[in-house]
Amino acid sequence: MLSRNHMYTYFTKERLRAEIVIMKKNFSNAIFCEQDGEWFWDYTFMTKQGNAHRVQIYYPHNYPYAQPKVYPFPRLMPEQFFDFLKRHIHYDGSLCIQMSWDPDRNNVASMIPWVVKWFLKHHEDFNL
Repeated sequence: MLSRNHMYTYFTKERLRAEIVIMKKNFSNAIFCEQDGEWFWDYTFMTKQGNAHRVQIYYPHNYPYAQPKVYPFPRLMPEQFFDFLKRHIHYDGSLCIQMSWDPDRNNVASMIPWVVKWFLKHHEDFNL
């Protein structure tokens, strides 16, 4: 299922297995993906307002010491986030989740509530 990518030097197999178990237990429709040497989760969720949103959560190569990046799917075009500092979008189109990342306590599953909060607060700005 998973090829060991040399770029993920800090990411142990044990941690990855644990994260897969946690994600499958709490977010059963999340799909773990490996594409072009990158590992990410593809996840669709519904807000209380009934809006469906799809995101892809990418593991950075120095994970867990850096927070994963969350991208809406399909990805935003640069003209959609030109004013990214005011709109809580990073220069690469990833969402500014605004959570304190602690590599000892956090994982992708702990980010999901923050992702949902982001969409509740900002989705209308981007027509997502």
